[in-house]
Amino acid sequence: MPQHGGQESPAGRSKYREVVLGLDPITGIANRRLFEYQGDKAFSMAQRHHDDLGLVVFRLENLEAIAVNGGMPRAKLVLQTFAAQLADNARGHDTPGRLSRSRFGMLLPGAREFGAHKFAVRLLSVLRDALDTDAHCVISAAATATNSRSCSAFRDLHEHATRRLDEAVSAGGNRLVSSFCQ
Repeated sequence: MPQHGGQESPAGRSKYREVVLGLDPITGIANRRLFEYQGDKAFSMAQRHHDDLGLVVFRLENLEAIAVNGGMPRAKLVLQTFAAQLADNARGHDTPGRLSRSRFGMLLPGAREFGAHKFAVRLLSVLRDALDTDAHCVISAAATATNSRSCSAFRDLHEHATRRLDEAVSAGGNRLVSSFCQ
């Protein structure tokens, strides 16, 4: 929406990015809708070419406490740092995304479960270094993958990863749970 002088307002640019481009306005990575769209495409491609698709999902356990104790700017900084590390560690064909307020994901085309697990371990290590210790971030993660015969749709793979993430959250602390989609 151009304002006087043909310039767009910052709010207008943000809304355009969020709605049209499918980018999360706080982190600049794919929002849930774009992530799921890319997941459907990647799953279809993997199925068509008998290839694998890895998926890693992450959850920042205490984002609300960070917002209460450090304020919203602190919580926003934690989200932006998390997203930046996710994007910086992505290969060219990977898709990082913010799935909800405190959940993130990474699509890993061509990755088997072990590759998705290794990515999650590496990223958790990077995140521990990148996020300030005074933020007291607790991160849970789940890694899964499928060959094109194990799941019938990306939604199945995503649901499987979410169940594994819930297991990691229930276990407490910084946890990673991995398993094949079966």
